[in-house]
Amino acid sequence: MKKQIFILLLTAIVSFPVSSQVFYLNSNLPQVLKADAGQDNFIDPGDSIQIGGYPAALDGYGNYTYYWEPSTGVSDPTVANPWINPSETTTYVLTVSDGHHCVAMDEALVKVGASGLDEATNKLEISVYPNPASDFVNILIKGHSGRVNLKIVNGLGQGILKREAVQQSEILFSIDTWQWKKGMYYLIVQTPEKVEVQSLIIL
Repeated sequence: MKKQIFILLLTAIVSFPVSSQVFYLNSNLPQVLKADAGQDNFIDPGDSIQIGGYPAALDGYGNYTYYWEPSTGVSDPTVANPWINPSETTTYVLTVSDGHHCVAMDEALVKVGASGLDEATNKLEISVYPNPASDFVNILIKGHSGRVNLKIVNGLGQGILKREAVQQSEILFSIDTWQWKKGMYYLIVQTPEKVEVQSLIIL
């Protein structure tokens, strides 16, 4: 009797129809948004130069918007390829957003005078820890004497935090991040001479 019940049960399992699911991948999605600030360059004091790649933005969802920092000496910081007339060696940061508010960043160094001594004698050293972070993050800046501006933006390019300080040899920013949303953020450290960008991940 037990063998008959086992055979009937096995027959029912084998004959039971098995449903299948088919997943279709959309291969027409655009590639990740990219920004191109152009190549590093040299100019003589008093000269002007046009910056930005050709194109300065690609892929993503189109309808690009542009913003260059620092904007001082830039003909129009909201166009892809502005003209600049820096008085000293400067790092220019290009932030691009697309039609879906995705953000990409890139930077280009323009040295004034062929020697590039300004960059060598006043180089920023930025340490971000822990990274990834959850409750807090420390941002240690070395190698600069003078005014330092810190700006943090989220993945949509929205400003989250601004700090300003006058640095002698090094400065430490300790920032609470426990209320921030998870995702990618960008740290923009700006001095009168240059701009540096680093990424920060919040878990």
